[in-house]
Amino acid sequence: MCDTSLSNRLAAGVTGRVAATLALQSLRSATAKRFPQTTPPIENDPGTFMIERVESQLPKRVTGAVPAWVKAVAGQSLALAAIDVARSRTVADHPANVA
Repeated sequence: MCDTSLSNRLAAGVTGRVAATLALQSLRSATAKRFPQTTPPIENDPGTFMIERVESQLPKRVTGAVPAWVKAVAGQSLALAAIDVARSRTVADHPANVA
């Protein structure tokens, strides 16, 4: 009999996602060490850059009301997402992968 309860499927999905993330991160680290030319150059922290861009579009009363810790957490989260997107674009745009 197959157990297909929501909690078991959810747990299996989370476990698979975590395992895949760990495997990909270790592969990316090994690739970056072995082939440093494959990693994109990042001059500034992408999270800080994105937070500054958003703040420039908001009224001063709104940006002053946001606590510094919220900006720090948001910047770190956005930085991780930006690095992941940049790496996936670099791989997808590589001449060997373009048909």
